[in-house]
This record gives sequence, structure tokens and C-alpha cells, in this order.
Amino acid sequence: KVKATRTCKNDTEHTHTESETVDVDYVEVPATTTTAGSKTWTSKEFANEAFKQQSKSEDIPMIVDEIVFQTTINMADYTGIFVYIHIPDGEDASQYTVETTPHNTVLTTIGPKNKVLSKLPKKTRMIGEREALFYRIDATHLASDEMTDTVDVVLKKNGVVVKTATYSVESIAAERLASGTLDEVAVRLHKALVQYGYYAQIQFQHNLDNMPTLYPDAPALTEIPEAYAPDGDPTDFSTYITALESKVDCSEAVSINVYLTPATGYKRKDFEIYVYDKDGNEYTDFTDPITTKGKIYFKINGIASNKMDSDFRIVVKLKSNPAVSATWTRSVITAAYEIYQTANAAGKEETKNLVMALYQYFLAAKEQFGDQ
Repeated sequence: KVKATRTCKNDTEHTHTESETVDVDYVEVPATTTTAGSKTWTSKEFANEAFKQQSKSEDIPMIVDEIVFQTTINMADYTGIFVYIHIPDGEDASQYTVETTPHNTVLTTIGPKNKVLSKLPKKTRMIGEREALFYRIDATHLASDEMTDTVDVVLKKNGVVVKTATYSVESIAAERLASGTLDEVAVRLHKALVQYGYYAQIQFQHNLDNMPTLYPDAPALTEIPEAYAPDGDPTDFSTYITALESKVDCSEAVSINVYLTPATGYKRKDFEIYVYDKDGNEYTDFTDPITTKGKIYFKINGIASNKMDSDFRIVVKLKSNPAVSATWTRSVITAAYEIYQTANAAGKEETKNLVMALYQYFLAAKEQFGDQ
């Protein structure tokens, strides 16, 4: 709306004021990190010829481009911290290095790193309302009882420190929960993860003086349904393998530990061992079987948080006659069910709580990530 006043040249007491509403054209030139921007409003023509077209302009200050750190928690497979680093546009990323140093971790598989920024993966992320280029470093790979353990991140330019930060899984989760930007499912996932870490620290007696915050409205612990009880184990192969035990590894990246007990007279060298995924494809992410305490042992790795109910087929064949074979079916939750039942019978509350928390985390991940 524009208001105009005109004054008579012959009689200054004679004024005429009038207001009129008219459509306005708006043009915005966004600011960048090198130039200022502008906003301009220009009126269309008015019905009253006494009104001239009006315009108004405002400057948009040039963006002060600074170094920015952003973080996410990797919950898809192992639990870890991703740090995203933005440097001012136009600067040479090869002049920057980033160092990450985990603290107090006992089972981490990603230790201290020192990387040239330009050699890290690049990704576009948002800084406020603008897109910006970030470099990502996998800062740490944390065990379940290390949710409060910290990792230092130091960014240097030509050897001089320009920015530092310290993160933990719990601190990142708490910040994201406090931001109010997470939807209901993501809130449940973050709380379930921290809850899992809470019970893991109790189970493994690690960092008890620095326990995670147990959210009162985190997913309630419930026993693992009987639907996950192992079923259909072969019995006609007992001449060669007398037992198969599966144990979920809750200490590090979630995985399945498999123990095969050979019958008398048979050893590891007498068998071929294969693993297949739920679709029948050969699965290769498992460790080489070894003999330990009279049992054949191997670990099935690479199981995503939303895939803990996916069954693996463990196939054992007799080398001397491959037609003689047996198949066992196990998933992470199947193995967790067995642990739950054993702990329940023995009255081991810590172990029960841990595997139930793992189950709640799986349910939240399944809801968040679906079957992708």
C-alpha cells in the first residue's frame, strides 16, 4: 500500500493525500561470500495518475563465510561419528588437514587420523538457508559401551590450528534431540541408541562414572518375542557337527559370533563353510573360521541396524563328500533371543537389559530406515 501527498504550488495549505493498494514486483539478488545482495520492491502503475511508481531497496550484507563443523551419528551399520567440515569458498582445501583423536575407547577400529581435507569425500549440506560444500571424515567407530567417549577434531591450515571441537555420540544425540528438528521416529531412534549405550556400559563395566542420560521416555524395554526362537536346526548332521551356537556381539559393531562343535574325529579342515543372506546370495563379510577351545569359530559382520532380523543361512559341507551338508538359520535378534532366555534363567538382569535395549534399538532403526 502506497500513500502519497501533493501540495498546491499556489496555496501550501491546500494538500491532497491519497492511499492506494497496488501489485508489487519483488526482485532479490542473493548475497554470496564475495558480493553483497539486494532486495528491491517496485510498484506497478497506479489508477490515479497523480501517483508515480514507487520503489524501495534494501541491501543484503555479503555472507561472512567461516569454517563450519557439522556432525551426524552413523546408525546405519556400526555406531560412529561423522564430522563434516566447511571452509570458506575459494580457499584451497589442500592447505588444510584434519586430525581426529578418539579418547578412552577400548574396542574402536577407527583410531587417530590425520587427513588432507581435499582428499576426503565431499557433500553439499545446508548452512542456514544456503547450500555449501563440506568434506566428511569418519571420526570414530565406537563400541556400544562408548557412547560417552569423546573424539577431538582439530583443523589446521598450513600446520596452524584454526578450529577445534570435541564430540561424543551422546552429546550429538542430545543436541539433536534438544533442537526440536527431529521427527517422532528419529527421536525414538536417537533415544533408543543412547539407551542401548546406557545398558552396555553397565554390562561391560566401562565408563560407569560417565553414564549416558537415560531418557525417561525412551522406548520401553520388552522381552524379545518367541517368534525369534531358533527353529529347524538339522539333527541328521550330528555325526559331523554336534552343535551350533550363535551369540550376538553387543560390545562392538553388532555382529553374530558362530561356534560349531565338531564331532569326535573331525576338525576344521574337514569342512567347507558358507554363509548366504536372506535372498540366497553368498555373503562374504565374515571372518575366516578358526579353531578355538575345540570349536570352529567365525564372526558374521556388516549387519545394518535395521537388518538385525535378517536371517543368514550357515551351510556346512563335508569336504570329503560335499553332497553331505547341513544348514542353520540365524539372525542378530535370534542370537539375542537365545542370550535373553539364558540370562533370564540365570537371573542376570544386566545382560537381559542389554539385549532388550538392542532389540528396542533395532525396532526404532527398522522404523527409521525401513527395508532399504
